[in-house]
Amino acid sequence: MRVLIAPLLIFSFVTNAAILVSPIFMMQVLDRVVPSGNLNTLFLLLVVALLAIAFNAFVETGRDLSLQRVARWAESICTGPILALPPAQQTDMLGHLGQARGFIAGGSATALLNLFWLPLFIGVLGLIHLSYVVLVATLVATMLGVQHLRDTAIKAPSAQINQLRTQERRWVRLLETLNPLTSPQHLRNNLNTRLQDAVQSRQTYESQSDRPLLGGNGALTGLRMSAQLLAMSIGAYLVSQGKLSAGAMIAASLIAAKTITTIEQALGALRSWPDAKDALTHLQNLAVPQETQMDILELSGALKCERLIYPRGGGAPPRLDRISFELSPGDCLAIIGDAGSGKSTLLQALAGLDPAPIGSVVLDQTDVRHMSATTRRAMIGYLPQMGGLLPGTVAENIAGFDTKMNDKAIIAAAKKAKVHGMISALPQGYQTDIGATPHLLTAGQKQHVALAAAIYCKPKYLFLDEPNALLDKNGERAMCETIADLKDDGVTVVMVLHRAGAIGLADNILVLERGFVSDFGPRAQVLGRQSDGRRLTRMPLRKTSLQDLSDWITGQFTRSNDAEFAAKAAMLGTEMFLAANLNGPQDKPREVEIQFRFLDDRNCELQIVEQGQTSADKLLRQVKSQIECGHEGFEKLGEKAMPLFLASKLAARFEIRNENNLAQFSARIVNDDAPEPEGRPH
Repeated sequence: MRVLIAPLLIFSFVTNAAILVSPIFMMQVLDRVVPSGNLNTLFLLLVVALLAIAFNAFVETGRDLSLQRVARWAESICTGPILALPPAQQTDMLGHLGQARGFIAGGSATALLNLFWLPLFIGVLGLIHLSYVVLVATLVATMLGVQHLRDTAIKAPSAQINQLRTQERRWVRLLETLNPLTSPQHLRNNLNTRLQDAVQSRQTYESQSDRPLLGGNGALTGLRMSAQLLAMSIGAYLVSQGKLSAGAMIAASLIAAKTITTIEQALGALRSWPDAKDALTHLQNLAVPQETQMDILELSGALKCERLIYPRGGGAPPRLDRISFELSPGDCLAIIGDAGSGKSTLLQALAGLDPAPIGSVVLDQTDVRHMSATTRRAMIGYLPQMGGLLPGTVAENIAGFDTKMNDKAIIAAAKKAKVHGMISALPQGYQTDIGATPHLLTAGQKQHVALAAAIYCKPKYLFLDEPNALLDKNGERAMCETIADLKDDGVTVVMVLHRAGAIGLADNILVLERGFVSDFGPRAQVLGRQSDGRRLTRMPLRKTSLQDLSDWITGQFTRSNDAEFAAKAAMLGTEMFLAANLNGPQDKPREVEIQFRFLDDRNCELQIVEQGQTSADKLLRQVKSQIECGHEGFEKLGEKAMPLFLASKLAARFEIRNENNLAQFSARIVNDDAPEPEGRPH
C-alpha cells in the first residue's frame, strides 16, 4: 500500500489544483474580458477551463478507483486468514477489516490526501490579500471551539446510549429464542419490560443530547455558510478602497469557502484516523502460519497429548495443568470430573478448536495446530454441549453448508446418527427449513442432527461434549449405538460425560480434578479405584437431578436380565435422594456424593453422603417403629417420612447415620429373582 501513496498524492494535487480553475476563470473574465469585450480571449479561457475540468474528472475517477481497488484488495487478502483464526478472534478481526476498508474507500483517505495541499489554497489567498488568511484562520478556530463544546456535551449521554442499545439487542435476541408455545408467559413479559425500560432510558439520554448536538451542528452550518459572505464582504471593502479587483474578490470568496470545507473534512478524517490506524496495525500483524499448515489425506486415529498447560491468567491456577496421555486408533476415552475441572477446555484443545498455549496435541504424528482447515474438517468431528443448528435446511446443516453437498453422504450420516427416520417424518424431510420453523425440533433432536453433522465427513476423530445431556433414555440409547458403530469403524472417540449412561462404551477413563489428571487408565481399573470398587458420582441435591440419578443407577447394570433389578435399585435411590433432600436445609445449594457397588449377583449397595447433619435418622426410627406396629399412625409423621417409609420397604437393609459431620444414607438391595451368586462381570 505504501507504493501507492506517491501516485495518490499526485492525483490529489491535480484535483486540488483543478479547484482553482473556476475562481481563476471568473477572475480573468471579470478583469479582462468584461472591460475589453474581447470574445477571443473569452473563448480561449473557456476552452482551457473545460480541458482542465475534463482532465480533473479523469484524474479524480482514477484516484477513486484506486482507493476502491485497494480497499477490495485488502479485504480479499485478509478475509481468508481471518476466517482461519479461532472463532473467538474472528469477530474482532472482521470489525477491524470493515473499519479499515471504510476509511480507505469511504472518503476519509481522500480528505487526508487533500490536507497535504492545503498550503496551496492558503498561499493563493495570501497572494490575493492577507485578510482572507486571517478570515479563514478565525473561522476554523471558531468551528473547532464549537465542535469541542458539542462533543464534550454529548460524550456522557452518547456512552449511555451505546450501552443501552447493546442491552436492547440482548433482550431482543433473548425474546427471539423463546418458544411461543412452551416458554413461560411471565418470562416473556419480564423480557418485554426490560426491553421497554431500556428503550425509554435510551430515549431520555437522546433527549439530553439533542440540544447540544443539534445546536452545535446548526452553529457549524451557519459558520460554514457565512464564510463566503464574509469573504465577499471583505472583498467588497478592498475593492472600494482600490486594493482589489472585482474578479479577485469573486475568486477569493470561492477559494476561502473551499479552504474551510477542506479543513473541516480533514479534521473529521483525523478524528477517525487513530481507530483506522489501530485496525490497520491489527491487520498487518495478522499471523497466519499457512506455510506450517498441511493437508493430510489420511490419519490412523492415534492421539497423543503431551503436557498441555492452559494458563488462566491473573495468578490463578491454570485451567489445564500438565495433561499427558495417549490413545490408540479406535479407542474411546471418557473424561469425567466435577464442574469447572476443565473437561470442556481439554476437549476443545484436543480437537484443535482452542489449542492450549503450552504443550501439544499430536494426531497421528501431526500437531493439530499445524493441520489445515481442510484436514481438520475431514478428519475431526466435534459435537458441543448444545448442538445449535443454523438457519437453513436440515441437509445444509448436516453438510456444514458445503457448496458441493453429497446427498448420499448426508443420508448416510443421518442413518449412522439414528436420525434418518425422524428427518424423513418432517414436513419437507431433509429440505425442511430450520430457520423458518426454529421450534419444530426438540433439543434432543437437534443434538442428533448435530451429531450427524459431526460425522458427515467420516472423521477419524470424534470429540463429544456431554453428548447425552439433552437426551431422554431412547435418545441416549440411540447415541450409544452410534458411538459403538463408530468405534467398530475405527474412529477414535473422546467424550466428556456428566451422566453415566454412556460410560460403558469407554475403553479408558480420564478423571480431571481442578485442571490436572487425578486418574487415567482402562475403564474397569479406574472405576475400581474409585472408593475401593465403588462407582461414584456427584450431583446437586434438588428434584431436577432425579432423572440423572435414575439414569446413573440404571447405567451400572449392563446385563440384559438385570432390568427388574435395575428398576428396583433406581426406585430405591430416588426415595433415598428425596429423603436426603427433604430432611435438610432448604435455603442453600446442596450437593451429595452417590456411591454404588455390587456385592454379588443378587446384592448391591447404594450410599448417599452429604456434608453436614440430617434429622432423617430420628425420623427413620419413628417410621420403623410404625412399620413394626402395622403402619397405624404413619400418616401423622408428615411428608418427610414418606420417602423413608418407601425406602425401608424396598431395601433389605436401610439405615441413616450422622458421623464426622457427614449424613450417610445406606441401603442394600436384593434381587430375589436372581440365581445363586456366581460372580459378576461388572
